[in-house]
Amino acid sequence: APPLGLDGLTDIVARATQPVGAIGGIDGNNAASVMKTGVAGICVVSAILGSGDPKAAAERLRAAAA
Repeated sequence: APPLGLDGLTDIVARATQPVGAIGGIDGNNAASVMKTGVAGICVVSAILGSGDPKAAAERLRAAAA
């Protein structure tokens, strides 16, 4: 599926009757913006495993998503 962007994600969250999770293209630079759309949570893989320091990357993402 093509990327929805923050506006598309916000629209889906508004219409959903169940919690919505976001996956794909999320990293420390946009995690806070993704969470502000109202999603129940985010799923990241590359942002953590592709970093030189996975622990630090996970901590940054967790802080950004809080």
